[in-house]
Parts: sequence; C-alpha cells; structure tokens
Amino acid sequence: MGEFSLNGTFTYLPDPSGWVSDGLAEVGTFTNGAPILQGLESGTLTWAALTQQEYGELHTRWDANKGNAVAGKLPEESGSSLATYDTVASAYWHEPRGRAHGKIRHNVTMRVTSITRS
Repeated sequence: MGEFSLNGTFTYLPDPSGWVSDGLAEVGTFTNGAPILQGLESGTLTWAALTQQEYGELHTRWDANKGNAVAGKLPEESGSSLATYDTVASAYWHEPRGRAHGKIRHNVTMRVTSITRS
C-alpha cells in the first residue's frame, strides 16, 4: 500500500506512523574524532492503530518469514522523515504486538533487528 515492505509489499497495511532506531554501539573514536561504530542496526516500528485486516496482513507476512533474515524497506535510519525509505538487504522481523480493543489493534509495535541496509 505504501513504501514499507517485508519480503514484498502490502495490500492493506499502511506505512508505519513511527520508526525509532536503536542506532549502533559506539566503541571508540578515530584520531580525527569520528566515532567507531560496531554491530548492526535495530529499531522499532509503530502504528497508532490497525484494523483487523491490516494487522492480520502484517502478522501473516511475519509468520511466513519468522526466523529468517529477509529483505524489505524501512524508514531512513535517522527516522527524521517517514516519507523517505531505504531498501534493506536483510533483517530479522519480530512478531508484531498491539492491544486489541474491538476490531482495532492499538499501539502496534514491531522490532526489527540485525538490519543491513543496501
């Protein structure tokens, strides 16, 4: 439906309303002052509310790919613009969670770890 994808695009799921990157661990600095970063990026996607159909589509896609590092598209690393997306060569996508209230899931979050951006 939008730019966000997890091993393919979605028909009903809207783009996330938030992305918070955990960044990379800074383990020191070079002599010129630039940081030395280690590890792979991880972060959390959020949706304020999803319908049963939207949440079901997200959960079904996660279930089909769980335990595998797969490609997709995420908001840019800084999260400063949810309109700009980067291609992800591989990442682990974790089970989406949200609070059910009637036919709506509120505060849906999805962790994404071991991100390798293209």
